[in-house]
Amino acid sequence: MLAEATPAELTAAIECLGIAVFVVDAEPNGDFRYIAVNKLELDTCGARYGHILGKRPEDLFAADDAARFNAEYRECLESRRVIERELVSSVIDGVTWHTTLTPIIGLDGNARRVMGTHRKGATTHPVERIDLNASASRVSAKDQMELACRFMPDTTVTYVNDRYCRYFGKPREVLLSKRFIDGVTPDQRATILRQLAAVTPEQPVAEYMLRSRLLDGEIGWQLWRDRAVFNEAGELLEFHSVGVDVTRVKELEDELRKSEERFSLAVQGSNDGIWDWNFETGEIWFSPRWKEMLGYGVDELPNSLESWHSVLHPDDAQVALKLVADYNAGRTERFLAQLRHRHKDGSTRHILSRAINKRDASGRVTRIVGANTDITEIKQREQELTDLQKMLNRGAELAKLGYWAWDEANDRCVYCTEEVARLHGLTVADYYGVLGTNLNIAERIHAEDRQRYVDVISSSRAACRPYDMEFRLYRRDGELVYAREVGDFVQDDNGRVARSVGITQDITAFRLQQEAMRAEEERLQDYVIELEQAKSRLESQGKELAILAEDLALAKTKAEAASRTKSEFLAMMSHEIRTPMNGLIGMTGLLLDTELTDEQSHYAQTVRESAEALLSIINDILDFSKLEAGRMRIDPVDFELDRVIDSVITLLSPRAAAKGIALKALPCAKEAQWLRGDAGRLRQIFFNLVGNAVKFTEKGSVTIGTKLRTREDGEVELYAEVVDTGIGIPEAAQATLFTRFTQADSSTSRKYGGTGLGLAICKQLVDLMGGEIALDSDPQSGSRFWFTVRCQTAKPQRSADGLGLTGVERPRRGLRILVAEDNQVNQLLVSALLRRLGCQVDLVSNGLEAISAVQRIPYDLILMDVQMPEMDGIAASQAIRRLPGDVRRIPIIALTANAMAGQREEYIEAGMDEYVSKPIDMAQLMGAMTRLCGAEEPGDSASAEEPAPATAPAAAGKTAADKSTVDELSALIDEIDQQTPPKTKTA
Repeated sequence: MLAEATPAELTAAIECLGIAVFVVDAEPNGDFRYIAVNKLELDTCGARYGHILGKRPEDLFAADDAARFNAEYRECLESRRVIERELVSSVIDGVTWHTTLTPIIGLDGNARRVMGTHRKGATTHPVERIDLNASASRVSAKDQMELACRFMPDTTVTYVNDRYCRYFGKPREVLLSKRFIDGVTPDQRATILRQLAAVTPEQPVAEYMLRSRLLDGEIGWQLWRDRAVFNEAGELLEFHSVGVDVTRVKELEDELRKSEERFSLAVQGSNDGIWDWNFETGEIWFSPRWKEMLGYGVDELPNSLESWHSVLHPDDAQVALKLVADYNAGRTERFLAQLRHRHKDGSTRHILSRAINKRDASGRVTRIVGANTDITEIKQREQELTDLQKMLNRGAELAKLGYWAWDEANDRCVYCTEEVARLHGLTVADYYGVLGTNLNIAERIHAEDRQRYVDVISSSRAACRPYDMEFRLYRRDGELVYAREVGDFVQDDNGRVARSVGITQDITAFRLQQEAMRAEEERLQDYVIELEQAKSRLESQGKELAILAEDLALAKTKAEAASRTKSEFLAMMSHEIRTPMNGLIGMTGLLLDTELTDEQSHYAQTVRESAEALLSIINDILDFSKLEAGRMRIDPVDFELDRVIDSVITLLSPRAAAKGIALKALPCAKEAQWLRGDAGRLRQIFFNLVGNAVKFTEKGSVTIGTKLRTREDGEVELYAEVVDTGIGIPEAAQATLFTRFTQADSSTSRKYGGTGLGLAICKQLVDLMGGEIALDSDPQSGSRFWFTVRCQTAKPQRSADGLGLTGVERPRRGLRILVAEDNQVNQLLVSALLRRLGCQVDLVSNGLEAISAVQRIPYDLILMDVQMPEMDGIAASQAIRRLPGDVRRIPIIALTANAMAGQREEYIEAGMDEYVSKPIDMAQLMGAMTRLCGAEEPGDSASAEEPAPATAPAAAGKTAADKSTVDELSALIDEIDQQTPPKTKTA
């Protein structure tokens, strides 16, 4: 510890020792400097701190003495052993000082410092200065203050002086002719023999410490210096030895070491930080613990007054200095302060600092030493207790609780809170003065409660037991209040009641509330009687309601049956109407692509428009039924917005042209060309809005506009509007325009036709797609319908060859498909469409034929109509799923005109994998085939035998047939006319 201590720490450590002590430090260049001395050493040298500290021996002593001191310090460090000398003081003549030099070993095992001690010897006899470096031949019998002897190389003693004999308590004849090494303890013998064996003519001196047991039984220590005597031939003849008793020096060294250990343990065990301020040198020292409690390492905070100022709270710096000044000036008896210090992490630590000062002979303070204790946690606990006490007091205040303590021996109040005094209408001071006795309190209690109060207090005091009672008392202002008092008595060591403590609570509000509740209880009892009477009446009415409930249940059952009948009827009508409509529209479209006369083309066009109008009405009814049932699904796909709008314009352009109005669409923004959403439902909204605009516009134009915009939540939405120059809509009718079966006025339906469902369906579809729809209309200038739907942008995709479909993947080519369809027109239409996709098609007319066919031919896919004779599609699908082997895993697509809500789930549950409604939406069919059978590989879309694509784009969901397709269909129609349809036909 001393090897690593700072000069200030060393000074603090050696100051408390009772001997003169100094410490020298070896510098890298070989010089020695004095780095610490205590006051006793200064008195010995007759010097001041500033005269010695930091100086070298060359700076303080004569050249010969300085050289000798440096040699001794160096010898002490190199030999790593204690060296002892006796020197005559140059300050006090005739005084001998016993000097001991001790090497200080560091934690790394190296010795870099020497600690020296001076002990005053005897002054009663004059003494010579002993030159231990002189030749041993100078030792004579007159040197009686030292131990002197001669011995042979084998340690046989040949001479001893009188001092030697007296010291060891033995006569000369006993000592001579004996080997002194035999009397040395074994643990020292080897060291001494090694020292003696090492002498040479060039290095003739051996020096060692020897521990011996003296005549009185005590242990003595001697420092021996043996000089070897050689002849001219270099042969060892004998040793001349001089010894000095250093027993007291060893004792002082032990005391010093123990003192250092005690000091170190005391500092470490106290967990306090020690500080030492030397007023003479200005030095200040902080112990490692002092720095540690502020978060600093030993080397992070210099030992300086500036460091102390830097860690002390600015508001406490002047206070601390004043406390030190007052203590040193004697104005205060002790130094005790609570100071705030700043921790390294920025927090504030509360430190309790105690100190004691040291004064010189004149009474002047030379230093002050103190200890710091970290009391931060104690301060925090104090603050917590203070806060807790405030909360408790606040709680007592809210609960109207007052605390009191009573001196029973003297019948007086010794403590009370404000709540106790407030209960009596007094201040605390007034309470002590006016109501300081039990007698005064009893006089203020209501006459009816006074005796009971006195009796309870008296009996509880006599038995020394707690009590709890309620009573009424009058406040100072005469107000009557209710109080509850809980108390207990405390006995002294003799068993007499000495004190009582308790609480008093104002329960006036509680008692008033009790009285109010009692009155309310009486009122409630009267009310209960009324309720019992009402209960009898209700029981009677309940019986009547039970009869009514039975009637309602029966009506509910009938209504549910009617609803089921309605759903079944709509499903049947959907199938029965959509099936022929599928064939009618499809075949009319194919017919129009053939070479017809103008009159034939006109008739066929009229038929298709009528069929489409009828199908639109059917779709409106069915869509509205789905929306009402909550079964409408949004099916997102990638699509090209321009193509969706073009398909609507293509369908409605003939109507607009017939009326002489312009139907146009503004170009879409580039970023809005390709989107992802439900293209079919979006087309349906456009078709309804544009169809209405064309219907109600007699002249002018209908314009479609779109743009893409970002919502506040970051999502993308499509904004679209349809603007016309038609008849407009009165403001009174606009509020209900999106309600089902609603038109602007009753004459509209008669003049323009329609079901009144279109806009209602548009609103519900827009709601499903997360948007909104509204209009602006003026009967003089026309209307603007606009809507928004949420969507996503999509990457551009290629168009399927010849089918007028964009963004739809084609199914894998070469599929062998079984079509189960009882309607021959639909058989022709489906087989023609599938062949254009590169598929091989087999046709059957019912479920039984389908089951038979799949067991004979390995099909890749089955298109199954649901309603067929002999066995319907659901039963056939269930039967196929029960077949053994891979047959039962053939994918099945339901192909049906049934479009009611909930039917898709029924088909999936029956074992079918996908659902496509009639009239067939080609995009929907291709998507289902791709999901079940995979998409075509790149490069397979073109085929040598496949017809070229149609020259004009067709509406989405419809096919454009080329000449070869028409020829084939004509042949098949001829086959039907001849009534020779095969049961299984390969297309």
